[in-house]
Amino acid sequence: MKNFKHKIRDLLILLTYYSGLPALKVWLCCCLKIPLLRVAAFHEIKDDEAGSFQEKLIFLKKKFNIISSVDFLASNFSNDKVNLLLTFDDAFESWRKNVLPILKQENLSAVFFLDGRGLALAGALRESGQTIGGHTVGHKRLTKVLPSEMAFEIAENKKQLEETAGQKIVFFAYPFGDKQSFNQVVVDEVKKAGYQYGFTILPGFNKLKTNHYLLHRDSIDVKWSKKFLKMWFYGAYDYWKSLLNFLGRGK
Repeated sequence: MKNFKHKIRDLLILLTYYSGLPALKVWLCCCLKIPLLRVAAFHEIKDDEAGSFQEKLIFLKKKFNIISSVDFLASNFSNDKVNLLLTFDDAFESWRKNVLPILKQENLSAVFFLDGRGLALAGALRESGQTIGGHTVGHKRLTKVLPSEMAFEIAENKKQLEETAGQKIVFFAYPFGDKQSFNQVVVDEVKKAGYQYGFTILPGFNKLKTNHYLLHRDSIDVKWSKKFLKMWFYGAYDYWKSLLNFLGRGK
């Protein structure tokens, strides 16, 4: 059933992309000097996926303006291309072999959101010039735990990462990242802990006025084709997601 839904989704994305609407939106924003940002969320990159991962990065460098966390914080965005920030979630030992060397080869950097299992990786990420973000201690759905536990999950993770990595942590990614993973209480606790930005896993464009604690991210499968990645980052899926949300509210 899941594969069938994905096939329907992919067909709709294809039709939307070739309708010209996504490209028109990007073109208009470029003409109006309105910078657009997509945030890619990767997870584990397995041994047999490393080559495909590098191939996709090379392609994305040609089609988009891949920015660093420093560029992001300085709002150093291109007005001529869609900007793209790379991020990784959770804590995978395979990053040492299958991600960090490739990022170095391609002269790219990313934000790595680490939960409590990632403390051992923090040093290697820092030495590689990567940026570290918080992802809670135990990767729990924050809306489903007691307020005291939620506060601990957020603040203690930040404290541990800062002590281990020796760098200030300002980025946070909500575990799971869907609409059931955060609410205003959670957002307020993220602010209280000292984070400046919160990332969801809700796809879409980010603009300069996007709420800093409700930033969009696109969960990416490294097996996607290069053409599909381009269609996705140009917003072909966004139209259908917005329509489905609208229809859902009408029920």
